Amino acid sequence: MSVARYNFACCEREGLIYVVGGVSHEGIELTTAEVYDPIARRWTSLPPMRYCRAYLGVAALDDCLYAVGGWNERQDALNIVERFSFEEEQWVEIASMKQPRAGVSVISVNGLLYAAGGRATVQNFSAPVTSDSVEVYNPHTDSWTEISNMITSRCEGGLAVL
Repeated sequence: MSVARYNFACCEREGLIYVVGGVSHEGIELTTAEVYDPIARRWTSLPPMRYCRAYLGVAALDDCLYAVGGWNERQDALNIVERFSFEEEQWVEIASMKQPRAGVSVISVNGLLYAAGGRATVQNFSAPVTSDSVEVYNPHTDSWTEISNMITSRCEGGLAVL
């Protein structure tokens, strides 16, 4: 990677690996994103996101990449979602999730985007609350819908389609 980072999100699309956001070795949340081509063994930078964030989720859906939720020091847990269009080569802010989520798990299934779990915003110096809620994003209506909760609260996990 051209930018050292940790607590970033990553996903695969058409054989390429996308790395988004995270924290720099100076401890600053990042807006940067990169793509790795394992055949060419080369990293390429993408345009920066509008919001710096770490502990976010990312998934590819149709011809776009979605950066979901996350955390930054200025705003705490985020409900903000940005979409990167491969055709337009830019990030745009889309409908926000109903709940802020840091450490959110994200996946695309059957044309929809799922965001599960995460940690909520910290209030009055209390411990962060882990969420059991799940939201689904429909790109055709640009809207999030809450669906049935998970049995147990979770954060910083992973999702897979079997």
